[in-house]
Order: sequence, then C-alpha cells, then structure tokens
Amino acid sequence: MTQVLDFIRFPFKKKINEKMLFKKKKFLFKKDKQIKKINYLIYNFDYLKKTNLPIDKDLYFSSILPLTVLNQNYLKKCINIMKEKKIRNICLHPYLQNIDNKKINFLCKKRNVKLFKNFNFIIATAIGTKKIYKINPLEVAFRVSETFKNSKIVLSHFGGFKILEAINLMKNNKNIF
Repeated sequence: MTQVLDFIRFPFKKKINEKMLFKKKKFLFKKDKQIKKINYLIYNFDYLKKTNLPIDKDLYFSSILPLTVLNQNYLKKCINIMKEKKIRNICLHPYLQNIDNKKINFLCKKRNVKLFKNFNFIIATAIGTKKIYKINPLEVAFRVSETFKNSKIVLSHFGGFKILEAINLMKNNKNIF
C-alpha cells in the first residue's frame, strides 16, 4: 500500500478559494489501494505567509525556501514562518532558484545548522535546461547533506540522467535518500 503521495498544486485557470486548494478526498491509486498521507509542496512563499494551513494528521506540507535575499535576519524570519505553519520539509529547487555557489555558501554556513534543526530537505535534482553547466543540483545536495548531517535529504527526480552520481551520493552520505 502506498503510504505517502507527494502532491504539487499547479495554478488553476479559473479563480478558486483557499478551501478548494486543500480539499481532501480519498485519493485512489491503482483502483484498490488508498493513499494514506499527502505531502503538499507549496512553491509560493508569499502564499504560505498569508494562508492558514489545515490541521490534519494525513496532510504534510513542504515549502520552497526563498533564497532571493541573502540576509541572515530574512532567513530567520522565513524559518520562523515555516515553524509556525508546522512545515516539516524545506524544498530547494536549484534550477528555479538559481542556486549557485554564493547561495549555497550562504545557506551552508555553520551558524545555520541550529536554525534548520528539525527540518528535512527535498532537493530537486533533475538535470537539464540551459543552466546545465552553471547549476549543479547534486552538488547542492552534497553540500546540504554535509552541513546538515542530522537532516534527511531527499533527492527528488533521483539525479535525472546523473543517476549513478546520485546513487554514489546516497551510498556515501547516510542522510541522503
């Protein structure tokens, strides 16, 4: 039986209210198997700030970490919002967020280890686009796993076509899944 379904809400063409975004129905998988838990990934941090997330033992929420402002106070403010909203997982999408060496160095400062305590990371590791040689999602995953050793690091997209590199990272870093 499937235990958790990752679920991303994409924009709708017509106007909807917030209740519709989080309306929970029985999601069915392969006809007879019911999905137990749903993880919503929230890409819009501004939306996260102003909405009240429903409290439900079968719903989990993940949020993209805004890295547009590289300022320690701003980072602390974002983390506090995530804690208030009971966010468990932080998503990093190196291609969408343009996570270069400057951003990863800022994120992986030693003083941030305590700040990110009790969070797990989901890192989009698909490889492609014209940023293929500028942005390296697996390097981001490696740096995060080395800095935040007590956090679980999930490689979404399993490294794209660099699957062997992703497997090697998982073998050598016990906190990468």
